[in-house]
Amino acid sequence: MARQIQRHRTAPPDVEAGEPEDYDDGPGGADDQRGSRRRSAARSEPARGTSGRARRRQDDEDLDERPARSSGRKRPSSAPEKETVRRAPRRSREDYSQLKAKHSYNSKDEMRITEEDTDYLFAFLDDAPIDMFYQHFIMELPKGVRKSYTCSETQDCPLCEYGDTPRLLVAYNVAEFDDDGEYEVKYFIATPSVQKQIDKLPEKRLPLNAEDNFFIVSKSEKKYTFERIASDDLEDYDVELSEEERSELLESDGFASEDVFKPDSRATLREAVRQLKD
Repeated sequence: MARQIQRHRTAPPDVEAGEPEDYDDGPGGADDQRGSRRRSAARSEPARGTSGRARRRQDDEDLDERPARSSGRKRPSSAPEKETVRRAPRRSREDYSQLKAKHSYNSKDEMRITEEDTDYLFAFLDDAPIDMFYQHFIMELPKGVRKSYTCSETQDCPLCEYGDTPRLLVAYNVAEFDDDGEYEVKYFIATPSVQKQIDKLPEKRLPLNAEDNFFIVSKSEKKYTFERIASDDLEDYDVELSEEERSELLESDGFASEDVFKPDSRATLREAVRQLKD
């Protein structure tokens, strides 16, 4: 639950088929082979006068002495055992809903500044941001239509080619506090105006995740204000979070870049341009 303090407040291998082993495609070709086999068979034919039964017996013996003809498919001497395939556990609808919520931009895991003239109290968990990216925000698109798109950051970005200038957004891992001093790990996306104020913090107030660093961000008439709570005023907020605790939270619950920024396909960006031209 967000701490919202009103300003007016008191606090597997495939085996390929091979050629038969007695196949010969050398000089003479197949016709020479067939002629050679007929002459060989004539020399081995029994003399006339031999009974039919004897001839059949002799033929059977000759057949037994012939080398076995290859089947044409070479098989490995020992086939490998089938590899056991581990299947992922089945997920319920609730599991998928939770995953979608976590891996969606502007999800419940983002600390969003939604209320006007309300202070949102938080602490940075790391001195460095998660990542930063450029975003197109198209106010000209009609109401009810998606207005924000992640810039491809290439020279041929459809929206950049159209003429829109993207803004730089910076994301941080933070702990957001509620009115009871309880906190929840979230990510906070600083707008250009807020990032400018973060950049203006004096050296003595750094790193951002120092033990005595707690901040308030608010908005009024769509303008954002960012300020550090003075050390003497921290007692009024009844919050504390050591640097060690912040590091542990960052390690266990912190967000990565892929959790925060979702690239848009070129097809999506081109569709946005089409809507602008309509």
